[in-house]
Amino acid sequence: MSNLLFDRFKKIRVIGQGGMGTVYLVEDMINGGFFAIKEIPIKKRDRKLLLREPLLLKKLDHDAIVKVEDIYETDKAIYIIMEYIEGRSLKELLLDERKAPEKNVVDWAIQICDTLEYLHTLEPHPVVYRDIKPSNIIVNKNNKIVLIDFGIACEYRRDHIETAQVALTRGYCAPEQYIEKTFDTRSDIYSLGVTIYHMISGIAPTDNYAKPIPKFDSSVSKEMEYIITKATRFDPDERYQSVFDLKYDLINIDRLNRDLRRLVIKQIIAYSVFFVVYLIFGLVIYFGMSVINQESSEISRQLVADGRVSLHQFSYSGAVSAFEKAVQLNPGYIEAYLGIFDYYLEAAKYDEGINYIRANMVSSSETDNHFKGMPEMDGPANLYLAKYYYKKQNYSACYSSATLAQISDAIDRKEAMFYIALSLINMGNASEAAPFINELEASSYSSDRLNYLYAEKSKMESGRASDAIGFYDTVINNSSDNLLISDAIIQKANIYKNNPDAFDSGGGNSQQLYILALEQGDSSMGENATADLIHTKAKAYEQKADTATNEEEKNADLKLATENYTRLLEMGKSELDLYLDLGTAFQSMEDYDNAERVFSEGAKAHNNFLSYYYLTNVQFEKEARKEKSGQDFNNALKSYGYLEELAIKEGMLDKLEPLKKMINKIGVEV
Repeated sequence: MSNLLFDRFKKIRVIGQGGMGTVYLVEDMINGGFFAIKEIPIKKRDRKLLLREPLLLKKLDHDAIVKVEDIYETDKAIYIIMEYIEGRSLKELLLDERKAPEKNVVDWAIQICDTLEYLHTLEPHPVVYRDIKPSNIIVNKNNKIVLIDFGIACEYRRDHIETAQVALTRGYCAPEQYIEKTFDTRSDIYSLGVTIYHMISGIAPTDNYAKPIPKFDSSVSKEMEYIITKATRFDPDERYQSVFDLKYDLINIDRLNRDLRRLVIKQIIAYSVFFVVYLIFGLVIYFGMSVINQESSEISRQLVADGRVSLHQFSYSGAVSAFEKAVQLNPGYIEAYLGIFDYYLEAAKYDEGINYIRANMVSSSETDNHFKGMPEMDGPANLYLAKYYYKKQNYSACYSSATLAQISDAIDRKEAMFYIALSLINMGNASEAAPFINELEASSYSSDRLNYLYAEKSKMESGRASDAIGFYDTVINNSSDNLLISDAIIQKANIYKNNPDAFDSGGGNSQQLYILALEQGDSSMGENATADLIHTKAKAYEQKADTATNEEEKNADLKLATENYTRLLEMGKSELDLYLDLGTAFQSMEDYDNAERVFSEGAKAHNNFLSYYYLTNVQFEKEARKEKSGQDFNNALKSYGYLEELAIKEGMLDKLEPLKKMINKIGVEV
């Protein structure tokens, strides 16, 4: 091979070598810039199989996956032109430092989980990477990970049997890949578990696929030991069943410590009960109930895991149903309540979340006020109240709740301080927020969340709108927290909306920039776009329609509003206001069939006066717009009859008067 490839790329050095080929760092002598070129010798191998990697990579779009620029073929080899990632592989880092701090390991592992989650949820077939190991993971200068070398990755189909010879890495690859020649997404979980162990212990796994993990030493925390052990179970059915579940435990590793302690205590109690049963016959019934409770706890745990998956997939109705069932089975299971809290937060049901927590605060005296009578839940409950109040822009209530949460040992105190600082900033007390921000900076708090604080602070200061936008953009481009990204997008858009003097150039540009920021944010988040962001965008188009200068422009904006409201219904949101907003938008477009359909769905879902008022109104208007010969008010009259019954039942007969006047004007008797 000469020093110049395809009369364009100048080889600089070899940067990687493995079973599938050699990777060179090259310089593009025509267009400039550096790339990585992977040379895969063909020899007697199947060309179609060799092309699997570049063709697969071309279909993938994720910041943590190396991107393919081009593919070249010759008689002797296939060349994959890829972006060059500046950084070091985890293998190189471990060779220099032997092992990494647990904080870094958790951060990297969560990022890897995010990437695998993207691969495992691709349609129509998930992609299984199959080769997670330190040498295939690059850490760039921003401490972000990038997966390289998709040489043996492939789309997963049920009952897949491996027929091609692939270079599996013993110790890292899951045992089923060696023994049964099969794999699924849980095979990646196994490999990641082994990789986490290598990073945190400094010990590379052995070749023995059955027992890749040596005995843990004192440098590995009990929580991490639990995560690694579960991820690397020999039987795939005993591992984490999804990478989302693994990521959840990594994110909540501090909470996991408390859960493990409770589990040990429960086990001790269970064993004690077992021996007492032998001595005291009367405790047999109690022991039986203990077994039932353990089974209920396991079912509750699985329900919460299922709910988390549904929540991640924006299937809100499925998520809340699973969490509520878990609470019914095991009223003391904290994770079930946290699932419900997250549901209200992610589904943007802030009032419902506040009402739920307040309704479940049990007070036995003036000084004893606990959520469900569980003192350990006070911290989390108050922290979520702070989150809900912040989203509702009730900053004084946010401050009060976060201050109460801060004194609890059951939460991350820094998270409470974050909301204390946010509320103070938005109440115009930036000087009072400064000590909290300083403490967060000194404690190596999340840089993304600190940048969000800086953005909020800049937003409140005169003449610093552009600085705020810069900080928000940093959060949007670097954070992996979807809710934080969504908040940053909305707040950035609001700066354009609320500062017309700074951004308008005489043509109403601030409104255009407001919607553009929301559109770009929605596009960048893709399938991860939150309900809050989509709802904000729907409202933005609806408001824009109100200022439209002609009917065509108005209907175009309303159409975009209906598309976003419909997305929310498809995500499982079912608030009455959503049905009313969507139906009203259709009605404003004079699309009466769709308006009637949506109002009818809202009436079935909520069955109250307001839902049937809107339905009845549109049914009468729909018929009134027709030629008299084609009018049929039967459905409208039936709806009105039921509406009148609801009005009597709910004491709202006086609210029927405007509708009666409209009906009488049409010439119909009711």
